[in-house]
Amino acid sequence: MRLRLRLSAVAFPDVGREVWLLCIATGLLNAGYLSMMGLLKVIFVLRLGYGADFVGTLFAVGSLSFALSSLFGGVLGARFGPRPVMLAGALIVVIGMAFLPFTEFVPPSVQPLWPAMVQIVSSCGWAWFAVNLVTALMFFSVIENRKRVYGLKEAAAGMGMFLGAIVGGMLPALFAGAFDLNLNGPAPYRYGLVVATLVALAGIVPILRLADVPCAPRTPRTAAARASLVSLRPLVALIFVALLNHAAVASARVFYPAYLDRIYGLPTALIGLIASVGTLLAVAGSLSGPRLMATRGSGFGMMIASIGLTGSLLLMGLFGNWVAAGAGTIGTLALIGIWTLAYQVLQMEMAAPEQRSMVAGVGWMGMSIGFTLMSFAGGQIVTAYGYRPVFLIGAVLAATSAALMWRISRRAGMAPVTIGQDASGPAIGVSAAGIERQ
Repeated sequence: MRLRLRLSAVAFPDVGREVWLLCIATGLLNAGYLSMMGLLKVIFVLRLGYGADFVGTLFAVGSLSFALSSLFGGVLGARFGPRPVMLAGALIVVIGMAFLPFTEFVPPSVQPLWPAMVQIVSSCGWAWFAVNLVTALMFFSVIENRKRVYGLKEAAAGMGMFLGAIVGGMLPALFAGAFDLNLNGPAPYRYGLVVATLVALAGIVPILRLADVPCAPRTPRTAAARASLVSLRPLVALIFVALLNHAAVASARVFYPAYLDRIYGLPTALIGLIASVGTLLAVAGSLSGPRLMATRGSGFGMMIASIGLTGSLLLMGLFGNWVAAGAGTIGTLALIGIWTLAYQVLQMEMAAPEQRSMVAGVGWMGMSIGFTLMSFAGGQIVTAYGYRPVFLIGAVLAATSAALMWRISRRAGMAPVTIGQDASGPAIGVSAAGIERQ
């Protein structure tokens, strides 16, 4: 790990050791939890005999748990500092993942509830990690390299998901061949979930080696409350944009594995390959995103990503063949990283240091509420009308998100973000969102 960090320091001399540790942890946890488990658990529960409505409910329960835990994770981060809360969150994620492969072996009366309980536990831990990761990166960066740091974090997440999708897609066939198992049964996918858990477990090591992040300075209670009201008021519109955009993301991200598996009968390895192409493009987008935001602003980056998401979902909804479905999946996964990068940078630059944990928690909560609503509703729509109407509804939501972001940005012009102090000082203005804080 030391050699890797030294080589990274040569390539990016203005990015410190702590940032690289956070990027490594992000890559491993994304590979194991979001990518490998995200792909394999869908096909695992399908092989257990459940349908698309169960998959939608499963994701809805998880994203609702994430939404409720995000705000609490922000409170804990403000009280104890980001590092211990990130560590606790990562441990909870791994513990939750470790229980999913045992679904077949619990009592029959408990079995339908078991995946949902696992999803609740792991999503709670993921919320604590994700919220405080945003805050920690803000502390370990300075104005000059902040967008690059967040871009590297999204690139690390994308690279982890790229490798996780390839490996996760290959694992069932490897275990089936090694142990003479049937790919139409759950066993090969169960063993793949065990490997995913071990990959996520490795992501805890960089967090253990991370330096402490001091708690933000506290302001007097009345002044802090008044400042919070001023800061959170313009965030409401931004959070609503996030809710719409992530509802659109959920329409593809939740249902694409089941769609490609059930409707077109694609092998898991090919589904994983399709996902890996999308996440590899997300890496390129995350690395080039800071340059786009430097010239046009974070709001513009969010708007462009939502427009691209609209086109991707239209491909999936209008054309009934696996090539269009695969292309739409690739586009969706590629654009998530760009949108998230712009959104998180904009949030952090809107908030004073003592508010960043809370702002990050509220921001993630808005995204998760949208994901929850579409996950649950989408499962019911798929059962009644099929998959393609869900993708079309997602396209409408993504277009609405882009239109709202255009309106917010237009009020103050598409100027880039300007900040008046260093990483430990308050943000002065965020013109891309039409926000001025004095």
